[in-house]
Amino acid sequence: MNLPELKDRVLLNIIEHGAGIVLNEVYNIAESPNDLLHWPKEKWLHYFSLQKVNRVFKLMLECRIDDEVEYILENNIGVVSIDDDSYPNQLREIYNPPLLLYYLGNLPPNDAVHISIVGARDCTLAGRCNAEEIGEFLADQGVSVVSGLARGIDSSAHKGAIKSENGLTIAIIASGIAEFLKPKLYDFHQQIVSRGAIVSEFPVKSAAFKKNFPLRNRIITGLSIATVIVEAKERSGSMISARLANEQGREVFALPGPINSEMSSGTNSLIRSGAILVSKPSDILADLNLAWSEKEIDSMTLDEEYLLSHLTKSPKVMDDIIYKSQKPLSWILKILDSLEQKKAIQRVPGNQIIKTIDSSKI
Repeated sequence: MNLPELKDRVLLNIIEHGAGIVLNEVYNIAESPNDLLHWPKEKWLHYFSLQKVNRVFKLMLECRIDDEVEYILENNIGVVSIDDDSYPNQLREIYNPPLLLYYLGNLPPNDAVHISIVGARDCTLAGRCNAEEIGEFLADQGVSVVSGLARGIDSSAHKGAIKSENGLTIAIIASGIAEFLKPKLYDFHQQIVSRGAIVSEFPVKSAAFKKNFPLRNRIITGLSIATVIVEAKERSGSMISARLANEQGREVFALPGPINSEMSSGTNSLIRSGAILVSKPSDILADLNLAWSEKEIDSMTLDEEYLLSHLTKSPKVMDDIIYKSQKPLSWILKILDSLEQKKAIQRVPGNQIIKTIDSSKI
């Protein structure tokens, strides 16, 4: 993309979000971005209200496009348009796809398989563990894990993908890319950039307005062949994502949860409505008819097998482990260290332990 074209496309992006309009229809009619920017006011009025058109021309007049483009180039922000070969094919298929994407890092190749994992911000500890386990499993199988970088389920899904040796993850954000450039990227965000990309359709210096989140969600689901809802209330952004995925013709998976848990009310409702139930991570790839392989598990000693038999995939506190195993604390700590090195268990906040492998596969 040459500099004049970059300026035209960035200006159209600023106009689209600044004026609160969708440009896909007129973009497809115009001969080029530059042609659209030179349409007379009367032509714009065929498609938008006078109030919106006035806003369009005000933005054209006031936008300091040279400064905006200079900022993009100085900060090595990637830009890809819907007309570029590197624009994600899966995303191009949705209704009103974003005309321009900004990103930090590297966009995956167009033959990559993307699956999104989303859920509640104020999730349970079990929800975070499940999201991380699914993210790591999918990444181990060569799947790109897509999510929204919010706290809770989203961040846990990204962390799981990063734990995989060659994990690829894509974070779709509801603000401009500049939010992740000041003053510098957190280590976690830098890991995502090094393993994939942080992506936004919003002008680079845009804040994360409330209205941006449904737009972001349609990219998360639109980029993916399937969306996994880990935890969600019945009225939540995750449920909007599930609806968007259905509208886009994508598969929706959901994890069941306790009937008295508010965080499982949404996922349980989705399953009743036809979403595919997930009882283990491999269910996702099996139902999508995608090949997968079991991760090799190191051989266990008799002591390790014994302690694993008293652990579950739900977090357990140390007192409970001592009581169930009837072993001294020093012995338990020694075996836990060994199991952690074999990635058979994981320590989680609150000095709790979860089992990360299926004991039947040992």
